[in-house]
Amino acid sequence: MSFLPFFSFETWILLISFVFIFVLYGHWTFGVFEKLGIPGPKPMMYWGTVNRYNKVYYLDDNECAKKYGRVWGSYELRRPMLAVMDPEMLKIILVKECFTFFTNRRVRTHKINSPRNTWLKGHPSCP
Repeated sequence: MSFLPFFSFETWILLISFVFIFVLYGHWTFGVFEKLGIPGPKPMMYWGTVNRYNKVYYLDDNECAKKYGRVWGSYELRRPMLAVMDPEMLKIILVKECFTFFTNRRVRTHKINSPRNTWLKGHPSCP
């Protein structure tokens, strides 16, 4: 009734190696902000901090700004995302000094006026 006798030694080595590599790959990018000293919520393996989002995601951003300060790091799945809520710092980053370094912005996959975004009605960016 035990699984141990049914597998050979080589099979156990392969299984243990697979689990180790699976866990290592799942946590690989989650040390980026820790190395830089940037605070942020603790990510889950492979999911990052996506599970903290709710339907109104900017409320979570405001909550993180209160908890971690005006600059924090989060992860969308395995991709690190730096959030900055300081207008002066954003002006320096996006306009003055670093425009050539931050040209790869997140691609929007949904339209502003889609039915999913009914909470945006009345917002200045919505026609």
